[in-house]
Amino acid sequence: RSRMDKLQQLKQIEALCEQLYLATDPQQRAQVEASLKVDTPSAEALEQCRLILDNSDSHYAQFLACSTLGKFLNEHWNSFAPQQRHEIKMYTMNFLAHRGLKLQNFVLSSAVQLVSRCTKLGWFDGPQMHQNILSDIQSFLDASPEHLILGLIILTNLVQEMCANNAGHLTISQHRKIAISFRDSSLLNAFQIALNYLKQVAAAAPGTAQEQVTALKEQALKLALSCLSFDFIGTSPDESAEDVGTVQIPSHWQSHFEDPGLIPLFLTIYANSTPPTSVSAMECMVQLAAVRRSLFSDTERSKYLNAIMLTIKNVISQRIGLNHQGNHHEFCRLLSRLKCNYQLQDLTSSDLWQEWIALVTEFTISTLKSWQWSPNSVHYLLGLWHRMISSMNYLRKTTTPVMVDELAPKVIEAYMTTRLELVNAILQSGGFEDPLANPETMEEQLEFVATLGRCKYQLTAGFLTSLLDALINSYQSLMRQGDSKQFTSVHNQLSWLVYFSAVLVGGRLAINASDEHDLIDGELSSRVFMLMRLSDGRVQHIVTQEGTCEFKLECAFLFFLQHFRRMYIGDHAITSSKVYTRLNELIGFESHSVVLNVFLAKIQTNFKVWKDCADIVYRTLQLLLDLASGYSSSKLMTKLEVTSQMLIHHTREYVPFLESASGNGGGKYRAMYYGILGKLLFTEELFSRFDDFMLPFEQTASFMLMQPSVEAIRQHQVLVVGFLRDITGLVSSIGQRKAFATFFEWFSPQYSPILGRIAEAFYDVHSVVKPLLVLTGELVWNKFGRLQFEASSPNGVLLFKEASTVLVSYGTRALSLPIKQVRYESSHSPWCQRRTLIPSGTAASCCLSTRCPSR
Repeated sequence: RSRMDKLQQLKQIEALCEQLYLATDPQQRAQVEASLKVDTPSAEALEQCRLILDNSDSHYAQFLACSTLGKFLNEHWNSFAPQQRHEIKMYTMNFLAHRGLKLQNFVLSSAVQLVSRCTKLGWFDGPQMHQNILSDIQSFLDASPEHLILGLIILTNLVQEMCANNAGHLTISQHRKIAISFRDSSLLNAFQIALNYLKQVAAAAPGTAQEQVTALKEQALKLALSCLSFDFIGTSPDESAEDVGTVQIPSHWQSHFEDPGLIPLFLTIYANSTPPTSVSAMECMVQLAAVRRSLFSDTERSKYLNAIMLTIKNVISQRIGLNHQGNHHEFCRLLSRLKCNYQLQDLTSSDLWQEWIALVTEFTISTLKSWQWSPNSVHYLLGLWHRMISSMNYLRKTTTPVMVDELAPKVIEAYMTTRLELVNAILQSGGFEDPLANPETMEEQLEFVATLGRCKYQLTAGFLTSLLDALINSYQSLMRQGDSKQFTSVHNQLSWLVYFSAVLVGGRLAINASDEHDLIDGELSSRVFMLMRLSDGRVQHIVTQEGTCEFKLECAFLFFLQHFRRMYIGDHAITSSKVYTRLNELIGFESHSVVLNVFLAKIQTNFKVWKDCADIVYRTLQLLLDLASGYSSSKLMTKLEVTSQMLIHHTREYVPFLESASGNGGGKYRAMYYGILGKLLFTEELFSRFDDFMLPFEQTASFMLMQPSVEAIRQHQVLVVGFLRDITGLVSSIGQRKAFATFFEWFSPQYSPILGRIAEAFYDVHSVVKPLLVLTGELVWNKFGRLQFEASSPNGVLLFKEASTVLVSYGTRALSLPIKQVRYESSHSPWCQRRTLIPSGTAASCCLSTRCPSR
């Protein structure tokens, strides 16, 4: 082609690229994308990319060329000869050298990524092709200051690319082989480059060009952080996890970390920088604090730890950079990561310990009080104290006062107080996220609270009891005045205190339990039970819904009941504990049987009062399930009259959530409820109540069988879905042959034909077909060998017959439906259920048929 033709083609590509990235019409963008799209590499496509990069000044065209080359390499790597790969890499390096300083950030990022990806994928093409990449980058570092920064960007991206397994066609073993080779040959050199430039920046005269110094400092820190964050041993830590263990620095790096100027260097950079540069410096110190202890000898380890502790001491005492949220957050991570890596014995052996722990305590309390801008940092500080207190049992005798147990009550009291202050701040401004609105996010922090609170339990419990007494009195006074903003505040504050009580009671451990602590548990529990009684009396006369202050307090009650159950009712409970002595003195709960009655009464209340609140219904059902699943608690439940009443009065007239307007009655919670009742019903003690329990089901099944036609059955869709869900839950709880045989004798042949009629009537209604197939699949599931009937029993044949009837009735009619575009859940889901049902039913029937001597 002539040069004019190429330039004309270039202008067309540039125009199309602008339309692609700037057009707002999706249809227009799709047309342009289709005209520019190149699926496979070819000489013409590569020539077009080079034409763009050589001649075009359009940022969009440049981005298209770099991204297209990257796509070719990533998806068609083996289509290129090793020499071609090397040429593409060197061409891109030259492009960056000559035009990189004028590129937009998104184009620069794409070009740098292309170099890194090509280097990684071709790492073993030959030592002179890609493994000398640092020598190629050195030419950038030795050029102008701008090229120096560009070279650091390329090197940083290369380190990150070598660590991450982003290339789709590389196996894990191939990726690790490349990463290890790069680690052994080049990573230390990259880290040394970062340190050298950081030292230059730290020693730079004040008059040096500030913009260039700041940019150099920022890129050198990013390179250092990438090197320290490298996956040295192939553990591939989950980046969503905060504390991912130690940094496994190779042994031949030891001399660099024994350098006494290493930690002060990063502190100097941090102190002389502003965010975001200072944040990066603190992130590097977080990684340095996590360097594996075995890298050092005992003497050098003590020196290294002292340097980190001195850095922490100086930052806190001089408040260096802590007024910025990013710095503050990373500093909290530094404290937490230090204790994750070092034992409490190591920390207390330092000469700085007493001053250090005092300053850390002061910093923790000030952070707790500064919840307005440090909500995400509290987790790390509570984790630090949790680990220090947990380590005290393993601490060898030392002459240095440990002080952790003495300071812990101050920390936990500050945490409790600031949570109550947070309630008022949220109500006044509404600009803060309310942790009570999402209890799941609080659980990990609350576990830390248990460790801190039980360290000096008498002091902490006394403080919490005083708060509870004052707020319960306020609650009783405000109940008579009606709803108000103050009442909402008291409600939410009580929710926090109930959560605190729950984790403190649930933090009881056998190794440190005592009668004194059990009496304290009784003090706290008695107040929660009294408050629960007051709250239940009130919510029965109001409209309940999610998100209200009553909802938050109810979640707290259920959280408390779960923790109390684990300690004092479940399989590991101590029924003779002093907690019942104190409960009897204060509120008349003399034994675990009485408390269990309270639990069950609370559960029944929630089913009535909170029937339209799915979250409360689920949490309540989970509590009931845990009670019914525990060996000791279930045995105890079978002896209670309230349990017998639950098995008799289990229909929607007595359990309103079964027909709730929120939709839970036709959903999984209904099946879950009957699954729990089934666990109790099929116990040895209550099995005799089976006939009474099944009476409501007999009435429903008889009513449906009496319907004269398919159209008549379709008029009762809600009733049908509820029946299917209920029976599914009941069958799912059966795990014994005797129990299943009893159920099946009740069900077949008198009521089993209803399944075929339902399939015939509702074959085109997804909301009915799905629970129907789930129930049929549950019936033919040979769980725990429950389908092994007697050899002379025809039940196996009957079961296969009923399952086949359902499949044939549904399948033949479903195939006649018109083909149309439908949602997944309305079309594919029933067929998935059918696929799981067929092998279960066939295997079960064949297994059963072989047991009959006549066959």
